[in-house]
Amino acid sequence: MISEKTRSSKTEEECAEANWERIRTIHLHDMTVDEAVDAASKVESRFHYSKGVWWEEVKPFFYAPAAPAMAFEKGSSAPNPLLALGGYRHLLPTQKGANGSVVANEIADLHSYKLEYLRSMVRHNIRRGMRRLRIAQVTELRDLLRDGYGIYVGWAQRHPDVRIKRSSPEVFQRWITRVHAHPYQLVLGAYDGDRLVSFIIGESVMGTANIAMCFTHPDYYRLTPNTPLVFAFIAICQRNPAIRRSRHGLRGFGDDLAQFKENLGYKQVAYPAYISISAPVRPLARWLFPAQYRRLMGQSEGESGAASDVKSVPLTN
Repeated sequence: MISEKTRSSKTEEECAEANWERIRTIHLHDMTVDEAVDAASKVESRFHYSKGVWWEEVKPFFYAPAAPAMAFEKGSSAPNPLLALGGYRHLLPTQKGANGSVVANEIADLHSYKLEYLRSMVRHNIRRGMRRLRIAQVTELRDLLRDGYGIYVGWAQRHPDVRIKRSSPEVFQRWITRVHAHPYQLVLGAYDGDRLVSFIIGESVMGTANIAMCFTHPDYYRLTPNTPLVFAFIAICQRNPAIRRSRHGLRGFGDDLAQFKENLGYKQVAYPAYISISAPVRPLARWLFPAQYRRLMGQSEGESGAASDVKSVPLTN
């Protein structure tokens, strides 16, 4: 007779194998800039085309290229000044003309990334999640409308200062319905049985993949389902040779989140950037929003110039 412990162990191993097999079948499309703009315009982003570049409003009246990894010389393009009243930023191919930096959490050598290179506790959390949860692409909108909303509300309560608020059921429904309909974004979820307990939203543009959002239900924090989800996203990126690097947002100032990303193999990489902020806005931004201003300029806590704790590197498109 097979013991309950043996049967449970076998079931968990079967769950893990099913997850790995499912992950191997998921494809992430690497978008062109035009594809990214067309699809994101139907969600909630605002774009305009100026001097050969699609520009996206990333903060109120502040713009950046729709392809975040796009680099070009200072002065070769700029957004419409009537729209970009707060300013704009873009990456530079070299340090020439740089007055700041953009610091990304990045796995630059994507195709050499391996599970065994991670810390033992991280490997344990990934394998545990693979054994106990179902990792899958979220294909059913009802999962996001039902479980996803509860997950999001729990996250929003822990982050009351978030700029775009979607805690209203109607607002969340409109947003997540459009996200789900996006032809190229990947919504990857962790399920406990039939219940969605964590999900991430990622995409890839011009060879650079990025996890834009990551949410977990508070009841499941100890199981850390976002750890196997992020690892699965990286593994999916590796299967597309067009994707050269994987990012998990820009550098923030939360120690726990920064440590989480570092544990999964992300390194902080600084790229030289030109950041234009109108003269009346700059002192106000520095005074009223000091943390946001430092992040915008690529500065860490206590720095007054460009980021000095992370080595700047040139970027090729």
